Amino acid sequence: MKINKNNNFFFFIILFFIIYIFHFSFVDASTQLYFEKNMDQIKKGDMFQATLVISTDKSINVVDGTIIFDKDKLSINSVETDESIFSMWAKEPIFDNKIGELSFVGGISGGIKTNKSEILKVNFKAIKSGSVSIGFKDVFSVFLNDGLGTRLNPWFKPLSFSIQDKYIIPILYMYGILIFFFVLLIIFIIIKLLNKNKKNE
Repeated sequence: MKINKNNNFFFFIILFFIIYIFHFSFVDASTQLYFEKNMDQIKKGDMFQATLVISTDKSINVVDGTIIFDKDKLSINSVETDESIFSMWAKEPIFDNKIGELSFVGGISGGIKTNKSEILKVNFKAIKSGSVSIGFKDVFSVFLNDGLGTRLNPWFKPLSFSIQDKYIIPILYMYGILIFFFVLLIIFIIIKLLNKNKKNE
């Protein structure tokens, strides 16, 4: 039996879209994890905080996660959990600046639904200028408080921003200063010449 190649092509295209839709149908957009930073502009050498936040309309009781960051441009100084929604830590937050990861397992008895709650605060230092991102490793997991250990597939939003050089003088601003002093110098020379001519008269 002769198989039509065009039919095979369309079959694989349809199969791809079915798998694509099937996968993303399990992404629970009502449960979200994202970061908030406490500074709009960050320069090389600055210390800043990135707060990991969760929002969910489902009762969850455990988050088992690993945060990833650019180890060449960022380093973690400390992690704070004083204001966390989690009161139990099966694994206290631990970070490794050599590989650029922070991992933890936090939980709460009885579960929680929340519009916006803090999981932890990370105190970073910007060590190099450039574009950076703080995100989530694939194994990051959120579990329902259903007694079955059901794993959610939440919506993850990484934090992307730029680190600027510490001392940046815009080129136009620098040229403006040079032109200003050059004009002052010309005026000074003209005044000196005029005074000299008056004396000669």
